Amino acid sequence: MAAGIVNTLKTKIKDNADELEKYEVLTEETRNKYNAEKKLREETEAEVNAMNRKIKLLEDNLKRNEDRLDLMTGKSQTASDRLQESEDKRQTIECTYESTTDKFEALENQVAEAKRIAEESDQKCEEIGRKLMLAELQKDRAESKADRSDNKIKSLESELGSVQNNMKSLSVSGDISA
Repeated sequence: MAAGIVNTLKTKIKDNADELEKYEVLTEETRNKYNAEKKLREETEAEVNAMNRKIKLLEDNLKRNEDRLDLMTGKSQTASDRLQESEDKRQTIECTYESTTDKFEALENQVAEAKRIAEESDQKCEEIGRKLMLAELQKDRAESKADRSDNKIKSLESELGSVQNNMKSLSVSGDISA
């Protein structure tokens, strides 16, 4: 019986050792699974963290790009406004140029007309100058003729005075002799 107990105990010890070995293998397998899952979880967490960082960087990049888009849109609008203002100014200048061109043409026509009138006036002045010279020449001739006539009149008056003196003296001498 003691041998039976010892055998039973040996059997139980062997069964316990087999069970212990079985549980040690199971524990080792479970530990390996646990370590593999832990490693997989850590890798997954690291990947999730990397993805979160990547998402954060992409969000930051998106925010910067949106800010740049807003800035570029503002600049584009400003450039568009300036372009419109420039186009308005160009049209204004073009209208001014056209009206200035019309005025310039009208002024050129006026200048041409003024030149024609000035030429006619110059011709009239030259003609008047010639007429004036002729009139002065005729005046000089008339004055010269008047001077000669005055001299002739003076000479005739003086002759008449002497004839009157002669007649008086003859009349006095005729009265005396009568």
